[in-house]
Amino acid sequence: MATVNRKLIKSLLVWFVVAGFVAFVISFFSTNPERFVQFYSLSLGEIFVLVGLSLLVFLGLAIQMKLMLVPYGTQISLTVAYQLAVANNLLNYLPLKSGILGKGLYLKVRHGMTMGNFLAALTASQLLWTLVSAVIGLVVISVIVAITESSVDGMVYLLAALMAGAVICSFILFYYPLVFVQLIPGNRLKSFFKQCAEAISIWHPNSRLLWWYVATSCGLFLSFALKIWFSFRILGLEISILEACFFQACIAVGFTFSLVPGNLGLKEGVLVGLSALFQIDAESALVAALIDRTAILLPTLVLGPMFLQRLGRNI
Repeated sequence: MATVNRKLIKSLLVWFVVAGFVAFVISFFSTNPERFVQFYSLSLGEIFVLVGLSLLVFLGLAIQMKLMLVPYGTQISLTVAYQLAVANNLLNYLPLKSGILGKGLYLKVRHGMTMGNFLAALTASQLLWTLVSAVIGLVVISVIVAITESSVDGMVYLLAALMAGAVICSFILFYYPLVFVQLIPGNRLKSFFKQCAEAISIWHPNSRLLWWYVATSCGLFLSFALKIWFSFRILGLEISILEACFFQACIAVGFTFSLVPGNLGLKEGVLVGLSALFQIDAESALVAALIDRTAILLPTLVLGPMFLQRLGRNI
């Protein structure tokens, strides 16, 4: 009964966040109609660039997915990985990141991948992504601090400390997962996480694969950052690539295990909050954040259903 109540409360909180965000956006544009007009003022060239960057993001996600399955003896083509990446993003707008369940089901039925190995691959992939994003975030913050010197807001230093914590935690959990297992109470739960930790350790001997994954993650990170940068720039908001990378690092590290569908509202809130550190007004930052969201939704809503149908035929 207690477990059911916790799940119900978690589900209600998730949908409260989503509903609150949607209501806020509707209220914002109804009271600021001139802001909504900015969407229609985008040129075809700007839309083409935004969609192109989004497709590049999906390519990075596809390569990540292809690589993360290799240690577990599962090989998929880049075409299938790309279709899974887009379909996964579409399904993630349903409760509890349904994309993960759909992806796991496809790999189990089509390629015989066990759920244990899938969860280990997913966890290892997420830890590496967090590690790469946090390291880039620390480097970017260091450069920003060196350039701006005394004018840096104190919040930036707090975020740097959080990035450092993310680096340490993700590094330990990836390279020394059994240390974490010892802290888990209960023999059944400990046994499950021990199996997962041992499955993650399969990555360790394959340094070449690790470097390929890190390189792909760096490219994916840059694609996300460029999309944010361009979304701000087309509104005339002057942010640098460094600042866009700072935004992306905070988003990647902050939402590592978010359960809110598509991070709706959370990502926009973070972008608006971080923009204040660089003297960008909240209303303009929100419109830029919504443009960034729309850019990834366009190919998702167009290609996602088609890819779901194709993948579904093979299940």
